[in-house]
Amino acid sequence: MKNQLKSEIQSMGMLFLNVNRYFPSVCGLGGDWDTIMSLIEDREVFFSKLYKNRTTYLSKEMYFYLKRFKQRGRLSETEQKICNFLDESNGADSEIIKSCLLLSDKAFDIAMNRLLRDLHVTVLSRGKRLNEQWTTLVWGTYRQWEEDCSMSECCLSDVQCRDEIIKILSKNLTTSEINKILE
Repeated sequence: MKNQLKSEIQSMGMLFLNVNRYFPSVCGLGGDWDTIMSLIEDREVFFSKLYKNRTTYLSKEMYFYLKRFKQRGRLSETEQKICNFLDESNGADSEIIKSCLLLSDKAFDIAMNRLLRDLHVTVLSRGKRLNEQWTTLVWGTYRQWEEDCSMSECCLSDVQCRDEIIKILSKNLTTSEINKILE
């Protein structure tokens, strides 16, 4: 199952955990939480909230194409504090981040959603097991994810990266939806 899921995400550029009308889902392809988490831990998949603030799994190639367009904005003070904390701590779960940085649930959620949307933060690994099918998440920065990734920076120009993104995502998304992703 792991290889099938890896192949599918490489072909589609991105997948969702649950059913979505645009893309096959991890569950719809027969995968589960442990399968996608294994791919994340192997650095074959980048966890984000890129599409409509939903959990979006990116192939490592798509991540490197999109990175150029998403990581251009300035970080807020809270977002920068979270990134600095994650870099210094080698990753942490949500409760530890909120507790150490004295963040309310709301402030944390706002900052993390933007960091995940703009590909500054991702999941590095499974955390504490909550039940048979679910765990907490250990968050880290994109730099920590890239350290263990077998692929490095994309050597294509911005125009070439945009063309690749459009070529891959246009199988399932309209031009308007792709442009929203690139904003």
